[in-house]
Amino acid sequence: MAASQRYTAFSHLVGAVLLLVAWLVPPDTSGGVGGGRAFSTLWVVMFLYALTYMPTIATTNAIAFKHMRSSERFGSIRVWGTLGWIFIQFVVGGYLKGLATKDPTASHAGDCLLIGAIVAVLMGLYSFSLPDTPPVRQAKNPYAFLEAFELTRNRNFMLLLVVSFVVAIELPWYYNLTPIFFQQAPTPQVAGDAWLKQAQEAAGKAGIAAPDQASLEVTDDRPGLGGLGLDEGGTQLATTIGQIAEISMMCLLAFMLTRAGMRWTVFLGILAWPLRYLAFSIGQPTWLVLASQALHGIAFTFFFAAGMVAAERLAPKDIRNSAQSLMVFATSGCGMLVGHFLSGKIHDLNAVRVLGPWPAEGKELLGAQFLHNWPGVFLLPIIVTTIAAVVFVALFNEKQYQEDVRAIAAAEQPGQETQADG
Repeated sequence: MAASQRYTAFSHLVGAVLLLVAWLVPPDTSGGVGGGRAFSTLWVVMFLYALTYMPTIATTNAIAFKHMRSSERFGSIRVWGTLGWIFIQFVVGGYLKGLATKDPTASHAGDCLLIGAIVAVLMGLYSFSLPDTPPVRQAKNPYAFLEAFELTRNRNFMLLLVVSFVVAIELPWYYNLTPIFFQQAPTPQVAGDAWLKQAQEAAGKAGIAAPDQASLEVTDDRPGLGGLGLDEGGTQLATTIGQIAEISMMCLLAFMLTRAGMRWTVFLGILAWPLRYLAFSIGQPTWLVLASQALHGIAFTFFFAAGMVAAERLAPKDIRNSAQSLMVFATSGCGMLVGHFLSGKIHDLNAVRVLGPWPAEGKELLGAQFLHNWPGVFLLPIIVTTIAAVVFVALFNEKQYQEDVRAIAAAEQPGQETQADG
């Protein structure tokens, strides 16, 4: 079996090729989704890319844990991933903004695939320089990933695995719907004005009379409709607030695990999710909604990063890589998959038509303008994460956890380095 660092390098290099192929997918001239590219082709290529990329989350965790003197130092390593996230957001944002000043009507969002391919090549080449992390030669079971399921007999690990799956269901609300919420018009009136401007432009191109405000009425102006009304640049900067806060939380992770313990650290991490979605549901004032983005730092660090530390400590040395893979499978795999289906359905169910459509000369020249009832959109993740927080703090046994960690550490042969399975 290949060493973890070589497997990681190979995965990133193959992923770079797939991202380049995705960038070269011909544009969808029908105006479909996918950044101007044919959706079905792009979906297949990105699915293949996901198969190469997702395992690297577990392998890089395993490499880091193997070569750290203490798993509590994981936060000081993981924080560099957060810095990378912030850096690339500003790079891509500046690139797109610069091109938009030259031609505001052209879309270059698909170029993020090319940028991703370049970064994947750099990551693949760099991975060859990582410390050697070979598979465990004395592993009892050559299929270590199957043995990792034996960890579910540990009540605390099983609880963490199930709660991680449940909490991960809400992640698509953050990754997919939060940008829509930030950019959507704040009121039906503002949305109506924007729709009317589009209608007038469409009428000019078609050479027909444009509708006027008097001939069109807002069909629904209930309170709570609409988002923050930020532009694309403002939305990108707003999303970085969470990552900036994450930096300080990563630096505090070791302190929290030492002083508060795994139980209360993870509980605070889960609780940050419903608090943030509650602020989103309230929707006003804007500064409060934007400030609540900082809760992402607490949520990600104290829950997901701390969960990785817990999985590392509860797993015997020959299956630690597989334990990390099992956590990734439960969260980024199963949990987010369920979340994608649910978030899309709930988003559509809470869509409210406020204006249009505009039929003219027997055809619809401009579709209807929709806003969303965002308190309804964010209700499910609030409920799910609140229940998950209560269940975890009620059932997680900190004393047993510490005893299990000490027992596993004692079982390690003195002077023998921990190895990660490949």
